[in-house]
Amino acid sequence: MKISDIPFEDKTFEAAVKATGAEDSSQVTAITCRKRSVSSAQGIEYLPNLKRLDLTRNRLSALDTRQNPMLEELCIGNNQLETLDLSGNANLIHLEIFINDIATLDLSRVPKLENLYADANELETLDFSSNLQIDEVKVSDNNLRQITFPKGCKLSVLQAENNLLSDEHKAALRVHTQSHRSRI
Repeated sequence: MKISDIPFEDKTFEAAVKATGAEDSSQVTAITCRKRSVSSAQGIEYLPNLKRLDLTRNRLSALDTRQNPMLEELCIGNNQLETLDLSGNANLIHLEIFINDIATLDLSRVPKLENLYADANELETLDFSSNLQIDEVKVSDNNLRQITFPKGCKLSVLQAENNLLSDEHKAALRVHTQSHRSRI
């Protein structure tokens, strides 16, 4: 599909896609559009080869990346998102969702995930059981009561301060990290 035929809802996002220089939607592999007041990423579903999307510090209240199976890096921190469905993003490695209002996050469909930056959300539980490559997790300032990691998992960084984790659970989490950069 030609870029000019995609029904974009937000003109700023449309301009960012056109700025890639691609003429066909299959040629777009990366989009960066930070701090531009983007309120909709509608049209992203027509970009099947998108690997990197950075929409940090915008005004997104919804984002649907289920039609972007090649996505490896998703940076959508500091928006107004309450939900995020990652079911179509099996290749996702890097996820930034800090400063949003996300209460639940299903990570079972992103087995390659290595990095999660989700500080300042409304998360209550996180289950990394399907994420055998997980290495760096920053989830401070949430409502977390439970975090589950795969057996034998060793993180380079775990930051989970200012949550609702019990002292017993914090002690159990410490076995997954030896880093001086970790804070629970």
